[in-house]
Amino acid sequence: MKELKIGDLVRVTEDTHDARMPPSRTGLIVETIIEKAWNDEKAHVGVYMVYMTNGERLKFHEMFLEKVEDEKQD
Repeated sequence: MKELKIGDLVRVTEDTHDARMPPSRTGLIVETIIEKAWNDEKAHVGVYMVYMTNGERLKFHEMFLEKVEDEKQD
């Protein structure tokens, strides 16, 4: 499982599409989606709400998200 969390800058991979996504495919994770399991416990299902650079809020599974890392300056 990826180490994604609220506040991470992410890029949506090329193997998924949403017409509302900006060309940069980049956004900020603003929410972790939690679902109620059969026994009423809360379970993280690997889905995140992403605030895209064009102002849209879109939901993606972690398999379609890549964390944008800082590039080290030498």
